[in-house]
Amino acid sequence: MFTQVIRRNKGLILFLLILFILLVLYSVLRVPLRVPVVRVNELKNKIINGESVDRGNYERNGYYNLNPISLEPKLEWSFKISNFLTSNFQFPSYSHIAYKNYVFLIDSHGILHALNADSGKEIWKIEEEGFVCSEPWLITDDVLFYIVKESFLSPNEAILGVDINDGREVFRCDLPNNEVIDKSGFIIKDNILYFAVMKLGRHFGIGTWPYIPEERFYAIDLSNNKIIWRVKEKCNIENYNPNSSVFIFSWYSGNTLFYYNHISKTLISIDVNTGKIKRRTELTLVDAVPIVDGKLFLKDSVYDLETGETIWSMNLNYKYFTTPAIKGGTVYFAASNDKEGNVFALDIDSHEEKWKAKVGKIVSPNFFLITNSAIYLYEYETEGTQLICLDTANGKILWKYDPLRAIPDFDKIRTMVGEPIYSGWKESFTNPVPEFDEIPSIGNEAIYISGVDGLYKIH
Repeated sequence: MFTQVIRRNKGLILFLLILFILLVLYSVLRVPLRVPVVRVNELKNKIINGESVDRGNYERNGYYNLNPISLEPKLEWSFKISNFLTSNFQFPSYSHIAYKNYVFLIDSHGILHALNADSGKEIWKIEEEGFVCSEPWLITDDVLFYIVKESFLSPNEAILGVDINDGREVFRCDLPNNEVIDKSGFIIKDNILYFAVMKLGRHFGIGTWPYIPEERFYAIDLSNNKIIWRVKEKCNIENYNPNSSVFIFSWYSGNTLFYYNHISKTLISIDVNTGKIKRRTELTLVDAVPIVDGKLFLKDSVYDLETGETIWSMNLNYKYFTTPAIKGGTVYFAASNDKEGNVFALDIDSHEEKWKAKVGKIVSPNFFLITNSAIYLYEYETEGTQLICLDTANGKILWKYDPLRAIPDFDKIRTMVGEPIYSGWKESFTNPVPEFDEIPSIGNEAIYISGVDGLYKIH
C-alpha cells in the first residue's frame, strides 16, 4: 500500500524534494553579510537620541516625565484585533508603545498598527514579508525603530525605522546572517546606534541549529553609516536553546553600555567610545533594574558596579518584589507576601525610609512605574486585580481601577474556553496578573492595557 501511494504521488513528491533542495542551496550558497549594512538612511542630517524607550530612559529607572492621572480613569476606547469569542481559540499577544499622539501596536501576526491616541482609529499599518517581532523597539525624532525577522530558513534580522506619520521606511540596517539581536534591543545616543547580538550557526528550519557561542557588539555612526567599533567575544554557553533570548536587557549610563546575558547570568560593561569590555559581573536579573551613576539598584539592595561592593541592603521578608523606580533622590518599590503588601519610598543614598504605604496582599512584579507625582502598580486581592495609583509625596492611594471593566466580554471568554483551560493559561503568567498578555504602558497622560482581543485605553 505504501508503495502504491508513492507511485500515485511521485510527481508531487519529486516537486517537494526539488523545492527543499533549492531552498537549502539558497540558504547555504547565497553571499552572506559579514557586518551590519545600512541600506536606507534618511537620518544623516539629524541629531538622534532615544525619546520613548522601555522603562522611561536608557538607565531604565522607571520614571516617565508625564502628568499624573489624578482621578479614577475610565475606558476611553478599544481597538479590537481578533474576535476571540467566535474565531480565535488562542490567547494572542500584543506589544504596544505610546508616543505623542500615537499608539503603536504589534499584534500576534507580526502586523504593526499605528493608532490615533485620541480616537483609537487606525492610521496606517505595515505587514512585512517575514515576521515583525514584538520587541524590542524605540522611538526618536518621530521615527519608530523595530526589528523584523526576514526568513524562516535562517534567523536573519534587520533594524527598521519608519516615519510615525505615514509608516514610510526611512532607515534600514541589515544584520549579518544568523546574528540575532534578541530582546536587549538597541540604543541610539548622539547619532550612534549601539546593539548586541548572538552569532548563531546555520540552520535549515528543522529542529535546532548548530550554535556558535559568540557575543558581538556594534556601534554604528548614523551620520555616515560607518561602523565605529565591533567587538567579538567567545561565550561559554552550554545546551543553549536557540529559541530563547540571550541578551534580554540593555542600559546606557555614564558613558558605559551594559548588556545582560541571561544564559551565562553575566552583566557586561562596555566603554561606549572604544567598545572595550570593562568588566563582567556575575549576577541574576529577572528585569531591567535601574543602573544610575554606576550603581545597580536591585529589589532590596544597591550594588556598586565599579568596586563590586554592596552600598546598602535591606532584609525584607517578602515573596514578591517590583522592579525599583527612581525619581530624584528617592527609590520607590513595592513588596508583598501572601498576607500583605507595601509600597516603600527610600532615600537613594542613606536608604532611610521616607514613607511606607499599605496595598493589597500581593503586588505584581511586572508593573511598577512613576510619573511626575504618581506611582502606578497592580495589586491582587482575593476578589481580583486592581490597578492603583499612589501619590509619590506620601504614598496616599489616589484611586483604584479594575482593568477587567475595560474588557466586557472577559467573563464570556472564561466560560467558553472552560475553567480548566483558563486556569492552565493563567499558570503560564507571572503571578498575580494573569488576565493580560503584556504589562500596561503609559503615555499621552493615559494608560494602555493589552487584553485578550485588542488594546484598551483608560484615561
